[in-house]
Amino acid sequence: MQCPYCKKELSDEATFCPECGQALQPSETDHNVSQNYWNDYKTSAEKDENKRKELEISVIKKHKSKRRAKLAFFSLITAILVLIIYIFKIMPAQSYSNAQELFAEKQYSEAAKAFTDLGDYKDAVAMVNLCKYNQAIIEYENGQYEDALSLFYPLIDYENSRYYAGQCELQLLYNAQSNDIITLGNYQGTAIEWIIISKNESEALLVSNYYIDTKIANESDEGEYGKYTCWSGSTLRQWLNNEFISSSFSAEVAALLLTNNITTNEYDVPNYDGWSAKEIVVATEDKVYIPSMEDIENYGLKPTSLLGRNDNNPITGWLRDRGHGIAFQVSLEPDGSYGSEWHFYSSYGIRPIIKVSLK
Repeated sequence: MQCPYCKKELSDEATFCPECGQALQPSETDHNVSQNYWNDYKTSAEKDENKRKELEISVIKKHKSKRRAKLAFFSLITAILVLIIYIFKIMPAQSYSNAQELFAEKQYSEAAKAFTDLGDYKDAVAMVNLCKYNQAIIEYENGQYEDALSLFYPLIDYENSRYYAGQCELQLLYNAQSNDIITLGNYQGTAIEWIIISKNESEALLVSNYYIDTKIANESDEGEYGKYTCWSGSTLRQWLNNEFISSSFSAEVAALLLTNNITTNEYDVPNYDGWSAKEIVVATEDKVYIPSMEDIENYGLKPTSLLGRNDNNPITGWLRDRGHGIAFQVSLEPDGSYGSEWHFYSSYGIRPIIKVSLK
């Protein structure tokens, strides 16, 4: 026969199933106990199965969650890499191509801005200068000399910008009137402003609107103050008529600077004997010179500030006259008075005067 509980094949005489332990002919009590046992066993088995399924589902969810996190991470990395490639490779290449198209179409102002935005990408910096230079040439050829000049000045050492800047300045000078302020030349990267003192058909006399620099009147080879001397023998005079001209003007403008025959009250330096030194009048020929006290009065020149300084505060400037006592040159003070001390070694402002041929 078969065990009615576990279906195990048994002998006909068996009263208990050796497999599951159930009585084959149970009493009512045994039956109830057996039934309760199997009910409890079934319930416990169902609970274990449910826990197993819940654990399995939990493990599957965690696995899926980790997988989704990994996918999201790799997706983010991929997106960042794509963005980096676009920003640093594709976008600059497109912008560079657009800038080249603007340049080819001779839209130089727009092209200059486009190349500027590219920073140091490829030859963008060089292209910016080329664009500005080409635009300046266009303005010059159209007679827009002020606009051209504003573009040539920052490029003063680029190609032949200095030449064109000089031509623009001369054109503006030709059209200016006495007491107008014009720009002519460029000192250490800053345009020099000049007041037109007088002007006729053939020439114009100009004085700088600001002190262009500060210098010692007479330097030694070591850069300090040298021997006693006045305007005619000073290193200041030599510097103005040589280095200043060559570094500040185009060759074409420099060629138009006229020689001025000026006289200056000086000491007889070789025969200088202190307070009783003899005064003499010395004549010099200078393309560039600084004012005398007489020039200050005749031209109505006021104390001024240093070129490029933003505060506009007047400073002390050199004049070419001899001073009194043992002062070898006199100065114009910020309050408009004249200084007369033993200060030939001081570093004071330099205010050039030039005469330009308009023929």
